[in-house]
Amino acid sequence: MIQSRRCCYEVQKDSRCKANAQTGTDFCFFHDPSLGEERAAARRAGGIARTRKIVLPANLAVKRLQTVADVAELLGETINQVRRGELDLRVSNAVGYLSGILLSAIEKSSFEERLVALETAVATHRSQALSCRSSRMATLILSNRIRQIPYAQTKTTDKNRNISDPEAGCDAVASRRAPRQGIRRIRALADTAPGQCCTQTPSGEAGG
Repeated sequence: MIQSRRCCYEVQKDSRCKANAQTGTDFCFFHDPSLGEERAAARRAGGIARTRKIVLPANLAVKRLQTVADVAELLGETINQVRRGELDLRVSNAVGYLSGILLSAIEKSSFEERLVALETAVATHRSQALSCRSSRMATLILSNRIRQIPYAQTKTTDKNRNISDPEAGCDAVASRRAPRQGIRRIRALADTAPGQCCTQTPSGEAGG
């Protein structure tokens, strides 16, 4: 087994360079005294490459990035471009970093939308409950007022009526029944459950 020779340049005291020596010399490329100009040219080329502006294709389509699925699609395309050597690593790193920030913003926005919808639903339910309670309270007050009416005021005497007249007799009966039916209808409304007063009609209200 052939073992490669190490560079004989001493980096520190009792410490040698760990790079492999070049063929025909005891030094590596970085420590060979005869390659000073080549090393300087390589440094200049590396500096130019690092400072060169990365230009993306002019016809690069603008992607819609508003959902998690949109960001996932962008990351998939970026990964494939890096694998094919079509995209600089610095661009791909920036895309990955910005995608992480965008995903966090999308998740926060979605949470805020759900919170607003929940608050709206709670406020609507509370308003309906208060309206239902107010309607029931008004019905109870009206019922109590009707109950306080003396029965003597609703009772019609037949002294001044001609009993022999059938039409007059029917009018007298109707006049006696009307107040009682009205009281029964109001009491039915008063006895309606709080949760039903806004959604259901009492059974006695449909009839006359």
